[in-house]
Amino acid sequence: MRCEVIRSFCLPPTLNDIVNTARTNRYASADAKAYWTKEMKDLFLGIKPFLVQESKLKSERHQRIWIEWVWHVKNFGRDEDNISAAQKYVLDGMVAAGVVDNDNLRVIQEPVTHWFRKDRYDGFDLFIYDYDGWLRRCRDRLYAFASGEDESPAIP
Repeated sequence: MRCEVIRSFCLPPTLNDIVNTARTNRYASADAKAYWTKEMKDLFLGIKPFLVQESKLKSERHQRIWIEWVWHVKNFGRDEDNISAAQKYVLDGMVAAGVVDNDNLRVIQEPVTHWFRKDRYDGFDLFIYDYDGWLRRCRDRLYAFASGEDESPAIP
């Protein structure tokens, strides 16, 4: 069972920021992507790669991870999809750091959950689980719900 937690006290550019940057200069988007991918890669340094797992098809072997986002935002007037677009840079940084080989749908499994918390800063917590870690997380959530406790994510 494995769970890695990444915490950032800054938020990569949101969708509106990305679009506005692209409109100012055709090369500015590439510069911003390179900068933020490197910044996010640095968050993942020291985290061991997730192991390759067998899939139902014996010929297919790939990494599989489940992720859970907790977005900390100062302004709850912002759109959810605008904020969560920042995950592009984080996932690209995770691949660049070698934690996973790819961030496609074969590796990132469903469901991908997003929680939003009002806070004094903009940032995020990213929980990365292997299969057993994800099952435990789901079980813990189910027990919390059944007992009437708060279902909000807590660091495992």
